[in-house]
Amino acid sequence: MKRLFGVCVVALLLGAVNQTQAQITVFSDNFNQFANGVNLLGTNYTPAIGNHVDFNSRTGSPTVVAQSFSGNIAASFTLGASPSAASYYLAYNPLGYQAFTLAWNQEIASSMVSTGGFMINLQSAEGANSFSPIVALMDNGAIGTFTNSPSLDTFIPIGNWTTYAAPGTFMTNSLTVNYGGNWSFRINGALVYTAAMSSFFTNILGAIEFDAWHEMDTPDNSYAIDNVTVTVPEPSALLLTLAGCSVLLFRRRTASRNK
Repeated sequence: MKRLFGVCVVALLLGAVNQTQAQITVFSDNFNQFANGVNLLGTNYTPAIGNHVDFNSRTGSPTVVAQSFSGNIAASFTLGASPSAASYYLAYNPLGYQAFTLAWNQEIASSMVSTGGFMINLQSAEGANSFSPIVALMDNGAIGTFTNSPSLDTFIPIGNWTTYAAPGTFMTNSLTVNYGGNWSFRINGALVYTAAMSSFFTNILGAIEFDAWHEMDTPDNSYAIDNVTVTVPEPSALLLTLAGCSVLLFRRRTASRNK
């Protein structure tokens, strides 16, 4: 028993030193299953990895089509006359984790004076099937977050996406959320913003929504997304070692008692 306990202590110490966690991909969609020009609005399907995808028109007459960019197919949103909005909804199995990283490539065609933008929505605490934005990339270049329900009064500027990518070029975005700690947003690997996670968002994981929208009588913009992934942390070696040692010690005690 002492020898087994000593082995477990050493293993736990080694595990504590090496806690770099790999990531498990629980969602992946790159739209390459669609031919150039295919209408995506109203489609729903099972992605390469994950549970479900929906493209929906919220209001107005937006278009969402599969479009080729340098040989890669992306989902391209064009909103048209205001008001107009369209969404990309994804669902996945969170595997019980309270943290995830959402990554995607994105093009915003123009930086302009316009009332519109592209928002990343998480499930909110306002009720079942309720989503609210945690990050918004606005047509005028601003990046913002919100103190609670989205409005001009709760909008908090956190940066400008034109600092990281020229209009009409793809940028690599990532949103990392830990419901027990902080969230952060990056563009092309550069940290844009980090803050404590708000209790306004529920920690029920498994669905995320991208929302392109345009309001008022201002010029409309277009957006494209590609290579959307969601990853969650793999169980650390420390936790696996702890669990394994607990089982071994329990079995050894049980065997000793039964002698």
